[in-house]
Amino acid sequence: MSLDQLPVSIAYSPRTPIGADTYPQEQTAFVRGVTAQAKARGYQVTGQRVFVFVGYVPKIGPQWIVLHAELNNRLSDTYHAKEIAKEVSAEEPVASSFWRLSNSQVIAVAQSQTMPDGKALVGYFSLNK
Repeated sequence: MSLDQLPVSIAYSPRTPIGADTYPQEQTAFVRGVTAQAKARGYQVTGQRVFVFVGYVPKIGPQWIVLHAELNNRLSDTYHAKEIAKEVSAEEPVASSFWRLSNSQVIAVAQSQTMPDGKALVGYFSLNK
């Protein structure tokens, strides 16, 4: 399964992945943090899609708990995925979850720290042993 097939939340703006030139410093720190978490679990990152997370109610901002619940429902129902780990941290990423899909593929979904403009980054990452 490709990361392109994973659900794209209405809380992402734009609704398409961003390039390396959007929030470049924040993206670098975010991806580095996810890569370190994956490595600690014995995985390497083999692909990624990063979005800008504005939240479901932009005045409130990004809310990982709401996004996690939405993704949990969609990944479980559509892909028969099982969450195998989750982590909350003061470092990058501030929240992440690791999922094993029915075809044994492992993915991570993570959120960055909230940026000064009130947005955050969310990334989908393909992982391999």
